Amino acid sequence: MNWGEDNDDENDDENEENEDESEEWPKSRNDVIMFMIDARPKMRGTNSKGETYLHDCLSVILAIFKRKIIEDENVLLGITFFGTVFTLL
Repeated sequence: MNWGEDNDDENDDENEENEDESEEWPKSRNDVIMFMIDARPKMRGTNSKGETYLHDCLSVILAIFKRKIIEDENVLLGITFFGTVFTLL
């Protein structure tokens, strides 16, 4: 038997069973939203309203979080800050 040839009927049955199982795998659908926030010093600058750019970003994210939580209780939400001085675990 050469590579790529399949002459075994038993393997065909097993492959069909595995294909059926793999098609059933995602039983539930969850949305995942992960925000990556730049927290470097430039984000501490202010806009015309006197608010920092970081504050503006967080305000938008808060609005999105509220909307997504109301729309779908299975949504996964997260925020990651990069460019920070401290690391919290």
